[in-house]
Amino acid sequence: MLVGTLPVKVRFVDDSAFDKQIPNILCGNILDTLHLEIVINLYKSKKIGQRESLRIQQVLREPDNATDKTVTWKSEDPTVATVDSNGKVTVVTPVNGAEGAITCTANDGSGVKATCEVTVTPILPESISLPSTMTVAAGQTVALTPTITPADAVTTLTWSSDDESIATVNSKGVVTGVKKGQTFINVETDNGKTAYCKLTVTAGEPTEIILPKNVTVTIGTPLTITATVIPEGAETTLTWKSDDETIVRVNGSGALTGLLTGLAEGLAIVTVSTSNGLTSNACKVKVEPDPSGINDVQMAESNNVPVFTLSGQRLAAPKKGINIVGGKKMVVK
Repeated sequence: MLVGTLPVKVRFVDDSAFDKQIPNILCGNILDTLHLEIVINLYKSKKIGQRESLRIQQVLREPDNATDKTVTWKSEDPTVATVDSNGKVTVVTPVNGAEGAITCTANDGSGVKATCEVTVTPILPESISLPSTMTVAAGQTVALTPTITPADAVTTLTWSSDDESIATVNSKGVVTGVKKGQTFINVETDNGKTAYCKLTVTAGEPTEIILPKNVTVTIGTPLTITATVIPEGAETTLTWKSDDETIVRVNGSGALTGLLTGLAEGLAIVTVSTSNGLTSNACKVKVEPDPSGINDVQMAESNNVPVFTLSGQRLAAPKKGINIVGGKKMVVK
């Protein structure tokens, strides 16, 4: 905004026609307090980050025989912008909205001066892109690096995942695979430029495997326990183990579930291992007798109820000692 009535002229240093490029510095609020005519030239210069620069040219309206037509340039806030003896303004703080004032004062002692308020604006992105595809294993991370044009554009990026049950992404573009599947990772600039990457999450290997800490099983009554593999969907083959197979026998057949069979009263530890070498926590298995144990040998024989030893060997008929009859404990005296 101009204050005063004297003319202000704007042109490019190379006299080229005005195009759609937005300059890095906007100049306004030129105060013509006395008899000062200001000519403002905008041009590009070689600067760090390829920011725009501003050259302010002045013309003093004084008599032709004036003995001193020189001026002094001053930046009111050198932390925002500096100015040289020729009126060339250079940005120091390339932060959106930073403001500073440039003052031009006549050296003839008249006190004539003019001030130009400068406001720093960012170079906005013209485009942004991401790799078209990316792969990450469940439980692992990968960083997506966007390409922004121009390279020195100033913007904040907003990241999102189309399906956070498959993969998540943080504010820095670091993607974490959650489970096997596909989703899209998106990024958007402050001025609405967008890009996306098609992400494939593979199953990957387990990073942890967990069993219940304590379970109780009755002699002769199978119990199924389930291992929790982290991350979800990780591909592996499991190996189940009992530290005392005279008390508890476990059969998992490589699956996530293990079938526990209590054979004798007591305690045993069951663990499970993955194909990539991880071992679960200890699951303490307490085996208790069946309170409804069968003592009628004749009933078992007459009804053709299957009879087993504690080790799982099938018998034609109960024998002295502890037997498993019809899935229940039987003591023959």
